[in-house]
Amino acid sequence: MTCGSRALGPAQVALVTGGTGAIGWRTVEGPDAVMMGERTHRLPLQGCCWRRRAPSGARGKGQGTLLEGGIAEPPVDNRAWRVGFGTTLALAMGMGPSALYALNVLSPLVVTELGLSRAAFGSLASLSFAVAVPCSMVGGRVVDRMGGRRLLVVLFASAAVAVLLLALAGSYLWLLAAAAVAGFSQSTSNPVTNQLVSAHLPAGRQGLVMGVKQSGVQMTQFAVGMLLPPLAVLVGWRASAAVLLVPAVAALALTARYVPGRLATAGRSPAGTVGGGSAAFVWWLCGYLFLVGVAVQAANAYLPLYAFEVVGLPAAVAGSVAGLVGAVGIAGRIGLGRLAERTGDPGRLLVGLALAAVLAFATLAWAGSAGSLLLIGAAAYGATAATAVVVVMISVVRSLPPQTVGRATGLMSLGLYAGFASGPVAFGALVDATGSYRLGWTAAAALCAAGAGAAAGWRRSMRSRGRQS
Repeated sequence: MTCGSRALGPAQVALVTGGTGAIGWRTVEGPDAVMMGERTHRLPLQGCCWRRRAPSGARGKGQGTLLEGGIAEPPVDNRAWRVGFGTTLALAMGMGPSALYALNVLSPLVVTELGLSRAAFGSLASLSFAVAVPCSMVGGRVVDRMGGRRLLVVLFASAAVAVLLLALAGSYLWLLAAAAVAGFSQSTSNPVTNQLVSAHLPAGRQGLVMGVKQSGVQMTQFAVGMLLPPLAVLVGWRASAAVLLVPAVAALALTARYVPGRLATAGRSPAGTVGGGSAAFVWWLCGYLFLVGVAVQAANAYLPLYAFEVVGLPAAVAGSVAGLVGAVGIAGRIGLGRLAERTGDPGRLLVGLALAAVLAFATLAWAGSAGSLLLIGAAAYGATAATAVVVVMISVVRSLPPQTVGRATGLMSLGLYAGFASGPVAFGALVDATGSYRLGWTAAAALCAAGAGAAAGWRRSMRSRGRQS
């Protein structure tokens, strides 16, 4: 028998309730069972959504929770489990787009060897996110029905396939295939991880884990930007990209160890809905993610190439600019995760981040050959536009029931990935047409200003909804 992902030995674990309603895990000698008072009920111990907690003081270290419908959740009040769980979710966020990040930081070598135009290179990221748009819609529904563990396995396996295709690429067609598979891989990363956090962590513990898991994108960006460019100089860009197969395999092992199994389906909202009164909540944020997403993915795709072609940095150093963005983003997302959970006004955070991103892109637009301005603009971008998504995602987890979180996240991912798909190809075409990056960075700043307007609209909508309730 297993409890979540943990095998149980001869001394089985049972969930016990007493007359006070206190709930705890105990070791018993009989078969697996849930004991209620003097009655014993056979019940598989599986992961499930949080519904009711024991009274204050009743939960000790290693204890679990009895949920509606009689389903038991594995114990999660264990720091080692939370660290492993959060690490797995961070890898889920980072491994999906890892092949694209490798392409971005290796772009000076890839573009030169294969003779790609800027528009052709930008179309790789656009294709990837165009694939992610419909997949995220379907994936959100599948997550709510099946639970996250199975889809995490699919996510990590497909990420490994994308990396392998990149490492074997001998032509532009191979790069297109790698980008398409990477799009599928990352399409469910937000729905899966959001639903797992909502289902297995109580309020008060979600913010830090949300920040850590959302920073998985920046952790990957940082690691890829710092390690792959210098390694590519030594062994070639294909061999350096193949190194990403190692964390993909490790992530599969962590999933088996730390992620609980299938979730219960009791209390699910009707198919095709996200929950009453949440339409405005979802669509305002969807618009925000689209506008900021266009600017974010354009910057992710072209910052290293900009540093190489305009600022004049060597190829190995130019790729490391993405690492700087990632390093700043790691701290930013973790800090914003905790702040967003504690603040009563996440809309104000979103407005502020979008307006600060306007200044970041303006700095990049006027960097020219000034390396110091490039670094300031890149760091500011990493702290603002690149981190805003964590505030959006924690707003979803806090505001919607666990059984609809996957679907709502899938809807918002529609805006995010549509923006990601539009950004690189539009930016590349603009640079090719004008011969200058300045207009592209200016357009990114304008989009972030529009995103601030969308965040302000969401904030007004939520205040109006609060007054009506």
